[in-house]
Amino acid sequence: MRNSIVALGLLAAGLLFWQSCSESTIVGSDLLEDDQIDIGFTDTLSLKAYTRRGDSIRTYAPELASQLTGYLIGQINDPVFGVLSSTVSAQLRLATFGPDFDGVTLDSIVFILPYYPARVYGDTSELHGIDVYTLDEALDSDQTYFSDQSYVAGEKIGSVQFYPAPNDSLDVGVYGGEEGETVRVAPHVRIALDQEYGNWLIGQDPATFDSDSAFLEVVNGLQFVPTTVNRGLISYNLRTGGAGLRFYYRRDTSFFSYFVQVGEPAARVSTFRYDYGNAVAGDFLDNPELGDSLLFVQGTAGLTTVFEIPNAASLSDKIINRAELELTIISLPEESGYRLPPVQQLIVSEIVDDTTRQVIDDVIFALESGDLDGIFGGTVEDPDDGSPSKYRLNLSAYLKDVKNGVATNKFQITVLTQAEIASRVILCGPGHPDYPAKLKVSYTNF
Repeated sequence: MRNSIVALGLLAAGLLFWQSCSESTIVGSDLLEDDQIDIGFTDTLSLKAYTRRGDSIRTYAPELASQLTGYLIGQINDPVFGVLSSTVSAQLRLATFGPDFDGVTLDSIVFILPYYPARVYGDTSELHGIDVYTLDEALDSDQTYFSDQSYVAGEKIGSVQFYPAPNDSLDVGVYGGEEGETVRVAPHVRIALDQEYGNWLIGQDPATFDSDSAFLEVVNGLQFVPTTVNRGLISYNLRTGGAGLRFYYRRDTSFFSYFVQVGEPAARVSTFRYDYGNAVAGDFLDNPELGDSLLFVQGTAGLTTVFEIPNAASLSDKIINRAELELTIISLPEESGYRLPPVQQLIVSEIVDDTTRQVIDDVIFALESGDLDGIFGGTVEDPDDGSPSKYRLNLSAYLKDVKNGVATNKFQITVLTQAEIASRVILCGPGHPDYPAKLKVSYTNF
């Protein structure tokens, strides 16, 4: 029912919404007085807003549709948003069973970490570093894990420093091939692991490699920890079959390799940590007075913006044709030389109570229709007149529910697929002197 109302509201609003009048306008003056339609528009509805820390978010679930593709590993130090650190912990699963390691010599063991270019964020020109540890506690692929959970690391078994090249293929030497023989492979980071760890693995009882369950009794998994602080975060595709641990070994003059993957059905989890102590945004946290001027939204489980519509009851005698929240993007002097791209897609959730958030129907309908940008909006718009970039968010169905008392008058703005995305944006609040946030409402009186 709500989705039907949204669709009808969108059709009705097309020609009405952008009228700049602030009072009801009468159209069709040649109609009988009783048949006249009273159309109105307002952008002066009161708004309250502030920034707060984001809720913990899910970074792994057993259902394939709920699993991530991109996993962030790194630390970014942002003068406005502070330090964000992201580590990844993952199970290992056997790609094939029953390798024969009897009498072999291990030449090397390498972890292959494929890039996920679509989620790389910020400056990639700096040197990045990653340490690899064993996991001292087991993960369970049948459980759900969240971004604030941490996992006990064991022995450090590898380390790498590199300049990211997420779009550049690699030429890798063919193991056992002719001198200089190479093969071109997809972009990835190769992390050499300790020979001692590799020898320990292949020295296990052969039955260890006969099943996933037997292997997981011996190996809990690995943890990837950033060692550098940068101006960007790199994303890796741990869902692909190419991500995992490869052994290179030989027996006499024969050369072999064996692969242990972190793809499905392995559990792969991200852990996010934040430090806002020296950041501009830290002064605005849970501060409605400051939030009236500037607001902050961050991917991962970072900062979110809360809005409240105190006087929504004033619309009780009106039919909502369309409601659109207009938000202006702003830069701060502290960002000089450190400007980062803004969030590309915002979404809205109703704050049902202290523990429950529910994505609003306007977003759900747009997603189900396959046209999030066209129906809901929430993407960056660059005006032709040179004014600052904006977001426009369609809240039509949500505001109708608020007016009718079936939704609360508080909602939050977050980032779509936020567990994979590190981007952030600074917004003008309702009290900004130049570009105040506005809720533009087209309605029909009745």
